[in-house]
Amino acid sequence: MSQIYEWFSNNPIASFWITIISLAGVLMTITAFIVQMRDRRKKALCYTASSTVLLDNKISQIEGISINYHDTPIESLAVSEIHIWNAGNEIINESDFYCEQELKVTIPIGEKIIALTEPKDIADTSKTEVSLKQSNELIIKFDCYEPKQGTSFTICHTCILKKALDVSGKIKGGKLVDKSIDIIYKDGEILVETSLYNISIENKLFRLPYLVLSAFGVSAKKKK
Repeated sequence: MSQIYEWFSNNPIASFWITIISLAGVLMTITAFIVQMRDRRKKALCYTASSTVLLDNKISQIEGISINYHDTPIESLAVSEIHIWNAGNEIINESDFYCEQELKVTIPIGEKIIALTEPKDIADTSKTEVSLKQSNELIIKFDCYEPKQGTSFTICHTCILKKALDVSGKIKGGKLVDKSIDIIYKDGEILVETSLYNISIENKLFRLPYLVLSAFGVSAKKKK
């Protein structure tokens, strides 16, 4: 053994190639692990839901203003855009949802979904259908969503409460993920809300470019 060690010590070229081969083996192991993790089979259906309020209670209470929908008075109205797509690497079928926990959209009891648009599928094979089950609940039926495929549609409803619209369902061996992002400017701060985090960005951050410019003798003033 000592003779082999001495031979390698006296042959730097051999030591160099042994080192290269060892590093290549480590890199191949890491690459194989990354590929295995990337190609791991997973079912993940993601969605975003963004709402715009068109009519709130304050406007509808103004004297002389009355708004009807098919001869039915309404005091509030919001439009919500919903996007759904397969973010995994497996085909998701309608049958992948548990019985009585199908894919659906709901708003609070007492509110009404008064109109909806036809779904726009990314692929013709999805064949998405959206229908009212109750006045505050939509059922989403589809053939299948292949990876990176999905649908989008718009609904009009009387509920204007923030985060009151809910997309739900339970996938066998998978998950439904909320990817919605809300950005609000309040009290000099920008608030970014996701399904997992509330991120606050202080106004001082936006003063940084002005501070950098002022160091070079450049000033900027807001127009009146």
